[in-house]
Amino acid sequence: MRSRRRNLAGRPASAVAAGAAAPGAALLEPPPGPGLSYGRSARSRLYTPKLLPVDGPMTAVASTGAREPGLLERLTRTGDQVALLVLRVGLAVVFFPHGAQKALGWFGGPGFAGFVGFAHRFGIPSWLAVLAILAEFLGSIGLLLGLLGRVAAFGIFCNMVAAVALIHSKVGFFMNWSGKQAGEGFEFHLLAMAALLAIMIGGSGAASVDRSLSRAS
Repeated sequence: MRSRRRNLAGRPASAVAAGAAAPGAALLEPPPGPGLSYGRSARSRLYTPKLLPVDGPMTAVASTGAREPGLLERLTRTGDQVALLVLRVGLAVVFFPHGAQKALGWFGGPGFAGFVGFAHRFGIPSWLAVLAILAEFLGSIGLLLGLLGRVAAFGIFCNMVAAVALIHSKVGFFMNWSGKQAGEGFEFHLLAMAALLAIMIGGSGAASVDRSLSRAS
């Protein structure tokens, strides 16, 4: 036991550490690299690495982080959620006929010029009316394809907010189920806005162009 202690006391600290890590193994001298120098022990040929301050390649590596995603990548980022697929397709099926009424005059709608004239009655300028038409018509197509789903949902969401603020809030909450109200309430718009908000948060979900773009990036 005393001999064992004498052997340990006579060995440098680096050799003792090396022996504890791997019994019987010698501490090899690695080739000097950037930021490292090696001091030779006075009692042994074993080498102990010393870290020196550096301002060269190691500094550059430390300051290099992950690439920041661009705007398009952030807008299209989404997962494979089937619930988002169901929401956006349902919204597209509901809003495409309304958008086609305004943009093309389909389904008995007023058409482009007719809707702009209708918007003037509520003090809405022509350029805002045009944006509303494009948001509902192109937005519904975008939702169906899952192409820039967040942007499409945002455009229709703005339409719903404007419709509630300018028209339907004056009627009340309930739809005109009985036929005795002067118009339609805003309960439908609240449901649509909740579903649109889910798309804005989660993206287009499964089976969408956005999902394909997310995988590619």
